[in-house]
Amino acid sequence: MDLGVETYSTVSEREIPDDPHGARDNDIYLVVDIKYKSANLWQSTYSETQQMLFDLICNKYDEGMSYNAIADWLNAKGYKTPRGNKFMGTHTHSIRTKKLKSIERFSRTFKPEITDIAVQVL
Repeated sequence: MDLGVETYSTVSEREIPDDPHGARDNDIYLVVDIKYKSANLWQSTYSETQQMLFDLICNKYDEGMSYNAIADWLNAKGYKTPRGNKFMGTHTHSIRTKKLKSIERFSRTFKPEITDIAVQVL
């Protein structure tokens, strides 16, 4: 099942060196390729102010306020958007929905897969 997550690897191929730390004849190496998908290899930088605004908006929304009413409440309390403007209903809607999507995206988990197990004898 493809969830649209690109594969990321820090090692593309592993080679056994000719003489790994004084390898002798018949040393055995177990070579394992592990395919690991993770949704949290990158995290966005969300400032404390942005988090505080998100929390306020979510709390007011959960109390039953509309996005326009939340914007009016924030403006009355002297809050500004992250870019320093007055709030509008579209701002409060955008802040809440985008952060909720981000939380959902970064909390996904994937089952690790182990592939291509091999034993090499030098």
